[in-house]
Amino acid sequence: MSSAESLIETGLRTALVAGSALVGQVGGTAAPRIYNHIAPPASTLPYIVYTLVGGGDLNDTPTRAGEWLYQVGVFGTALAQCGTIDGYVEDLLNGGSVSISGWSNYWCARESPYRLSETVGKVTVYHVGAVYRVGATE
Repeated sequence: MSSAESLIETGLRTALVAGSALVGQVGGTAAPRIYNHIAPPASTLPYIVYTLVGGGDLNDTPTRAGEWLYQVGVFGTALAQCGTIDGYVEDLLNGGSVSISGWSNYWCARESPYRLSETVGKVTVYHVGAVYRVGATE
């Protein structure tokens, strides 16, 4: 049996790769640059990384239910491009549905948007995204 987190992560990726406008910005349908937890070394920018940052089982009813927090961020060298791609992510996830095998997804909401930047060598890399709350019952 897979953990709820691994099932949600599969569902998040499925939801993201379903967006043709989004996928067109991050590598195309043959190899979209959408990664769980960390991008491979030397990945081409821009790309998306999603990772669990909190949440879990609610433990408030006999039925198993939970809310998980996932940071979904766009990394790139142009702030405007990162913002555009983040808008596609928001369109796909905020208020949408994430298919979670064996669970019923009742909530996917954008919370806590952020914009970060850092200089790597001589290149400024932007990281634009938000935390998404994914709620489900088993």
